[in-house]
Amino acid sequence: MLSIALMAADHRTELLVGVRGVLSLLTTPVFVVADVPYAGFEIVSGWLFLHAENARLRRENLGYATENQRLQALESEIDRLRALLGSTQRIRGTVSFAEVIGLSPDPTREMLVVDKGRSVGVEIGDAVLDADGLVGQIVAAGPVSSRVLLVTDFSHATPVQILRNDLRAILRGTGAPEQLSLQHVPNTADVRVGDLLVTSGLGGRFPPGYPVAVVEEILQDPAAPFAAIRARPTAQLARSRHLVLVGDRAPTDGLAESPAPEPIGAGT
Repeated sequence: MLSIALMAADHRTELLVGVRGVLSLLTTPVFVVADVPYAGFEIVSGWLFLHAENARLRRENLGYATENQRLQALESEIDRLRALLGSTQRIRGTVSFAEVIGLSPDPTREMLVVDKGRSVGVEIGDAVLDADGLVGQIVAAGPVSSRVLLVTDFSHATPVQILRNDLRAILRGTGAPEQLSLQHVPNTADVRVGDLLVTSGLGGRFPPGYPVAVVEEILQDPAAPFAAIRARPTAQLARSRHLVLVGDRAPTDGLAESPAPEPIGAGT
């Protein structure tokens, strides 16, 4: 009877408006506390979604950047290479993304450890790139991680050519983080400071046309048969965290089928 009386009074009069406001104020914290788990779930799920989306966009951007740099490197020679664009100048094989998870504990070696291994098809000899150029190659592949020998390691050698005039040479690491050496280039060769060195594709180890280094210094001694040429890597070796692994490449530049070569410069 009391409930019926209160309902009738609330419906027909405004006597209980104040009481209703007080009750609403008292119950508000209960509703807020009850809503905390749902609000927390929404925040966490939203953060996880944004994190996954951001990671996906980073991977896509890295893939676009590596493809774009190849196209830029070939732009100046598009007429000469137009017949080859459909075959030898395209990457054929597996492409996967990896993240740097560690450095080599040996201070005398220029190496990285990435979070991809044989379980996703990574093999010894696969080329490793970042958004700016060639980083190195896989020299040890475990089940879930691999070691990358950087182009700056003293044992690493890369077949390259000068983009401006197609002069071919071998680029070796010096063991210094940002220094490479162009080997056995005659004093009379047409090499200039600022020349871009790209992978030549010879040997089938690295995809052709990717930036490797920029010539920084040329020292010519008339008494020496070869010039001393120093170059700087284009890849961000000390800063890149996300990398692209390229494997299972078919022979290029008209090379005949042959067994996969040993890692260039590894142990030699």
